[in-house]
Amino acid sequence: MALQGISDNSLQVILAFRSRFALHTNFAANQLPVVQEVQNLQNDFTNALDQHGFTQVFDWNEWAAGLLANINDPVLLASADFDTLCKIVTAHIRTDRFVRGHLQNLISTGYFILFLNRLEVLNAG
Repeated sequence: MALQGISDNSLQVILAFRSRFALHTNFAANQLPVVQEVQNLQNDFTNALDQHGFTQVFDWNEWAAGLLANINDPVLLASADFDTLCKIVTAHIRTDRFVRGHLQNLISTGYFILFLNRLEVLNAG
């Protein structure tokens, strides 16, 4: 079952990042070779999200300010529908442009594994 215009192939490409994220949960910022791997992972993931239609164009700053929960809250992920999930990931990508290391922190904490788990649950419908 495809999610709102997302092909099964695109979904599988994004879900495949889960194993790469699992390798880099709890990395230390002073481990330079690991930091470079995480940067590559971050770039690969954000490019894949863009290429496969998971990011959206909207006023993410205003949207995030109107949320009742913190955008980093895993509870928000657990209850998000597909549109909200895409907005959440888009807002995180945009935030990283202004807050260096934001995405690396999310990778380290396992946040994107939770994101991918929710995406899979939504797809299972």
